[in-house]
Amino acid sequence: MNLYILRHGEAESIGPKHPTDGARPLTSTGRMRVEQSARGMVTVGVTAEKMIASPLVRARQTASIVHEGLGIGTDIEFTDALPTGDIGGIVRAVQAHARYEHIMLVGHEPTLSRLISILASGEPSTAIDLQPGGLCNLALDAIEVGQCATIQWCLAPNQLVSLGT
Repeated sequence: MNLYILRHGEAESIGPKHPTDGARPLTSTGRMRVEQSARGMVTVGVTAEKMIASPLVRARQTASIVHEGLGIGTDIEFTDALPTGDIGGIVRAVQAHARYEHIMLVGHEPTLSRLISILASGEPSTAIDLQPGGLCNLALDAIEVGQCATIQWCLAPNQLVSLGT
C-alpha cells in the first residue's frame, strides 16, 4: 500500500473572523497553492483511490481541492482522529480501507509528523517537519501502530507547487 500523508494548505489565523481553530479556512494563497500542488502531484504520479481527512475547515478544503485534482472516484471520508491526534484511530481508519492500494490522509501537525515517525521508526519523536501543503509517501504491506512503513519520499510544498506550474 502507498499511504500519502498531506498537511493542509496555508490557513487563516485565529481572530475575529475565525474565532476557533476548527473554523479557520485556507487563505486565498493557500487555496491557489493547493491547486498548484495537486497538479504537481499528478506530474509525479500520485494517485489515490481513497482519501481520509480531518473534518476541520482547512483540511476539508485542502482535501476537496486535491480530491478533484487527482480525480479520486470515492467520497472523502472524515475522521475526528486526525485533528485530535488519535494515532490508533487514524490507523483503524486506514485499516478499514486496506483493500485500496493508494490512500491519502489530509490533516494537521503535529499529528501527521508523529504518525509518520511511528509508522517509519516505531517511535513518535523522529524529527519530521511537514510544512503546510507538504506531502509524504509511505510504502507498507499492512498498517499498524508501530514500525510498519518505509518513507519513500517527502516533498515540500514549494516543490509540489513548482511541479504544478
